[in-house]
Amino acid sequence: VTGDLIVAAPGLTSIALPALTSVGGELLVRNCNALTLLSLPALASVGRNLYWTSNEALTSLSLPALTSVGNNLWVSYGGTLTSLDLPALTSVGNNLGMRENAVLTSFLLPALTSVGNDLSVAFNKALTSLSLPALTSVGGGMWVGNNASLTSFSLPGLVVLGGLSVYNNAALPSFELPALTSVGNDLS
Repeated sequence: VTGDLIVAAPGLTSIALPALTSVGGELLVRNCNALTLLSLPALASVGRNLYWTSNEALTSLSLPALTSVGNNLWVSYGGTLTSLDLPALTSVGNNLGMRENAVLTSFLLPALTSVGNDLSVAFNKALTSLSLPALTSVGGGMWVGNNASLTSFSLPGLVVLGGLSVYNNAALPSFELPALTSVGNDLS
């Protein structure tokens, strides 16, 4: 697809595009409240934005071949989303946001090395683990907040960060950034 792929259909129960390898523009899946199956096994790149929002029935979001998102990646308001699997994702050109996913318990992006601007992980009340082992740079700020169940926060390779704010994570005893050498703005 050279342009945008937008799906907003409350009664839709499945999306299967097994041969789709790229979306040149925006991939937006929103308000698909009956969606229980999403299959995009070959999707490797999204040129602009990937927005996944307000899809209440899907419990697992897996994009096994996705390596890059050119602009923003946003996963939000996933009422029953318990699993997020993006094992090959290496870069997000602008902002990465994971917000308001009520039952998501872990956030692991094992191959992610860079986020061009801001990284936000907030208001995920069941989230217990945040792990970005390959992440080396965040060009803007990073916010980790209001994740009531968060007990583990691991960014062992993070070297460069525009700013950091960690707040209102009641269960988080501590976190370490052992490789951090540069913070452009605030660290709070």
